[in-house]
Amino acid sequence: MPFWALAMNITWEGIYAITDLRASIGIQPVVNLLWFLFDIVILYFYLKFGKKELEPGKKAWVFYAWSILGILGMLAVQISFIAEFGLKNHLSAQYPAFIQNLIMSIAFINMLHKRKSSDGQSILLAAAKWIGTLAPTITMGILSTNYVVLVCGLLCSIYDIMYIILLYKTKNPAASNGVSSLLRCRAAGYLHPQGTYPRGIRQISMQTWLFSSLLAGIKQSGH
Repeated sequence: MPFWALAMNITWEGIYAITDLRASIGIQPVVNLLWFLFDIVILYFYLKFGKKELEPGKKAWVFYAWSILGILGMLAVQISFIAEFGLKNHLSAQYPAFIQNLIMSIAFINMLHKRKSSDGQSILLAAAKWIGTLAPTITMGILSTNYVVLVCGLLCSIYDIMYIILLYKTKNPAASNGVSSLLRCRAAGYLHPQGTYPRGIRQISMQTWLFSSLLAGIKQSGH
């Protein structure tokens, strides 16, 4: 999980878990509290293992100082929304929630590009993130006509779908390589007029795809 996504989530969910539970005990406050507790667990693992993302030569205290500064900074941003909009009309919760979801969508793409691997990332979670943002975009942005929510939500969907596609290609290089091989064979004239592989090339391609998928599965299980 990208750090800035974690910093924004843990401060948002912590604030609204506390404020909503003080107002009344309902489904949403309890859900916020559960997500806040999950974020604490994620923060623990981030602080424990995140140092490996440091550039060579950087000291550990820089990592911890940067992390604390980031969380405090996001806490200040969340409080500023409450100071500006108040707690009654829920805009102080909606606006930062969708803005940070948009930042989160971009951050996941950046993390995938930076790591150049799918380590710690899942297509299932990526799809869940997309659907989880799309649903309130429809209810709050379209049905309730909130243009800030609508624009941020639509941009989230664009970036989330891009991330799902890029993650799939990273996890399944054989799938994207198969398309490239098809184009190369077509350009070289190795295809029949109907546009299909000759039998031998198709068998080799399928065997390569199966072998690559097996290796990918072994690699993922090893993690």
